[in-house]
Amino acid sequence: MRTAVVALAVSVSVVVAVGAVAEAPPGQTRDASDYQFGADMGLLVFHVHRERAADFEAVMTRLGQALQASAAPGRREQAAGWRFFRGREEMDAIVYVLVLEPVVRGADYDPVKMFTEFMPAEAPDLYERLKGAVVRVERLDLERLP
Repeated sequence: MRTAVVALAVSVSVVVAVGAVAEAPPGQTRDASDYQFGADMGLLVFHVHRERAADFEAVMTRLGQALQASAAPGRREQAAGWRFFRGREEMDAIVYVLVLEPVVRGADYDPVKMFTEFMPAEAPDLYERLKGAVVRVERLDLERLP
């Protein structure tokens, strides 16, 4: 059932696109809630350049490890609900889905903020690798239906 929910959510055409890793357009700032979820489950769908997939996977793996090792309140709870998937379909970009279930309501899942918090010395390099790999990010805040 969860696999069906994830597959459906990824294919839904009415997703909210966010410029997660890309810089905000001139005159605009990213909303602080771009990476916060208020429902039962959250999805971050990353579209990644094929030639940069190894970089993306390495960065996200490193981030997941740092999240698990964190002593910060709530971060281990976030790590417990963090599951990472790679699409198998042949497309222009590789699709990765970060499933966040259960969501820690009010917690910030912004990868760039987490780099800065967990690994400040590595953050600039990790950010550049992530920025170079990601084509776009889509965010879904999902609530369970009866």
